[in-house]
Amino acid sequence: MFNSAHVHLLTNHVPVMAALIGLLLLLIALLRRSAEMTRAGMIVLVLAALAAVPAYLTGDPAEHIVNNLPGVQRSDIHEHEESAQYALVAVELTGLLALFGLARYWSAAALPRGFVAAVLFLALLTAAIMARTAYLGGMVRHTEIRPAAPEQRGGLGD
Repeated sequence: MFNSAHVHLLTNHVPVMAALIGLLLLLIALLRRSAEMTRAGMIVLVLAALAAVPAYLTGDPAEHIVNNLPGVQRSDIHEHEESAQYALVAVELTGLLALFGLARYWSAAALPRGFVAAVLFLALLTAAIMARTAYLGGMVRHTEIRPAAPEQRGGLGD
């Protein structure tokens, strides 16, 4: 049976990956001077913005499930939650700007390079914030990616 933690885990990967794919499409579009790739990148960024809403909204219910599990630290949840707020704002602004560009320039042969550069810059910032948020989310429950305490480290050279 699915609970809200499952739903959060299923939904949170989509906007992160879509933001990265949209960014990559825009980079390739700029290098190739491809209007089609530019539009594809913009569409993917709009989809990332749409997908971010359920990912964000499932965060609080997921928190209630994992909050008292062994190894889960409230400070990790709080840091992830704060980063998610910035990520949501960034991806929504990027998606809105991309949607505006698609609507405004849909019938044009190509979107203005300055506009595309602005969306690309915002997409880069968004992808970085989303990647950080995803990393912090992993830190909540995945103890294997947390930095080891000095007494837990071992091996050669220690």
